[in-house]
Amino acid sequence: MNFNDLVSWLLRSRWHVILSSSLMLVQVTGRKTGRLVRLPVNYHTEGDELWVISSRERVWWRNLQADPLAVLWLRGEQVSARGELVLDEGLVAARLSKLCKDDAGLARALSIRLDETKTPLVEDLHGVALQRMFVKFTLQAAL
Repeated sequence: MNFNDLVSWLLRSRWHVILSSSLMLVQVTGRKTGRLVRLPVNYHTEGDELWVISSRERVWWRNLQADPLAVLWLRGEQVSARGELVLDEGLVAARLSKLCKDDAGLARALSIRLDETKTPLVEDLHGVALQRMFVKFTLQAAL
């Protein structure tokens, strides 16, 4: 059992509260294989939307291009959701700027420097926006 397997098991168990304030389990259908793919991801909420940042090099989110429907294990509940990819580098940079202004820890983790007013440096934002993307999940219904 690897680390992701352990985290996935925890997120589907009654002990999910250990991790579920910032982690959820995403299940998508493989676009080429049709197999179910499950992985734990960090998320943050904004209104009724759940946002996930991912590396563009990862492949899990590409499955949403073929089928935007996903199953999420969110705070102990299994729900269906629709995933929308945000790949435009300008939109990614703008969202990163807002998030990093509110969360200096995220800025550090992404190597985005902040100026004296805690505003992310534009050159850092654009560099990271070339490497990252967002998935916006909108909940559909409880399963």
